[in-house]
Amino acid sequence: MKLLLLWPVPDPAIEVLFAEFKRAGHEIVYWVGERPVVKLCPPGAVFHDHYDAWDATPAEKFADMPCLPIPKDVIESLFEVESLALTMMNKRYDAAPVDERKHIYYGMLSYWSAVLERCKPDAIVFSMLPHSVYNYILYELARRRGISTILFDDAWFVGRLIMYRDIWSGSAPLTAALGRHLKSGIQPSDLGEEFRAYYARQSDGALRTPSYM
Repeated sequence: MKLLLLWPVPDPAIEVLFAEFKRAGHEIVYWVGERPVVKLCPPGAVFHDHYDAWDATPAEKFADMPCLPIPKDVIESLFEVESLALTMMNKRYDAAPVDERKHIYYGMLSYWSAVLERCKPDAIVFSMLPHSVYNYILYELARRRGISTILFDDAWFVGRLIMYRDIWSGSAPLTAALGRHLKSGIQPSDLGEEFRAYYARQSDGALRTPSYM
């Protein structure tokens, strides 16, 4: 499969992920990463710095790529996406007035539509739930084109990931497990060692700093 990968970390361990995709027979055609590890970009893949993407700056290899205006009917059909994207701009674009935010949004919409047309990925893999404007726009465009989306969310305190296919329906296995345990009940003794230790730390009455901070 041809993959568009959004995994922005400055950690050289990203090579392990690349190797696993290659071993499974997948090709990374576009990678949104971070500049400190740009030299690790898989051969043939387009590299795009996460912070450049967030600033609506195109990937260097695609700087001259034609990006056509989005037709009016498409823009109108994405009114919910536009509303959410402009609200997400309260972070990083907090000082921008509404007209400027709309200009950025339409630019991102055009750019990522062009990326999908040019790269034609079979699937898009997100290291996190899309919330940085550009990755949310890309997610919604992919869903409307029938491109498979695979998303992860960190369970920070035990170093695990929860997988999603759809941000609006959430994790089906997690939802099912919660439903079972809400009916049957669960005690700290039912938890695994790592989870039990975390629960004990968070429930001892002391003021705790979240584990991801």
